[in-house]
Amino acid sequence: MFKKAMAIAMAGILCVTFPFVFGGNEKSIDAAGIGSERAVNETAVIVSKENPFYSLIATPVALYYDSGQHVAPLLMQNFTNPSKPVQRFRDMYGLSNPLYIVDENPESASIRLATEIWKSSDAALLIENSQEGYNLGIVAT
Repeated sequence: MFKKAMAIAMAGILCVTFPFVFGGNEKSIDAAGIGSERAVNETAVIVSKENPFYSLIATPVALYYDSGQHVAPLLMQNFTNPSKPVQRFRDMYGLSNPLYIVDENPESASIRLATEIWKSSDAALLIENSQEGYNLGIVAT
């Protein structure tokens, strides 16, 4: 159920948010025409609970669609006091080499992951570091 909801959300997000992000008076961008080449496949990501933008940044790293669904775990963790369910999930799933986003500003984290994950991309989604940007980012990712 979660996977279907994510698929529907991603499709709707891409179709609706580009005019908001890139300006309403400019020509619209058809999301179907945007291509990218990844350096690595879906990758598990563990993000700190301290910054809500971390989960937005990590979503396309852990989940994407490229002639099929690619999904890896995306966990939000309290690194000073990790919860037992998160620890248990990590142990049971056997996450190999997850990426971490902890104690860095969202811009740096985003650039770091982009350079590690993608070889190239025709477009990027820029999200303002504000509550309004976060709200739009939820819809867009």
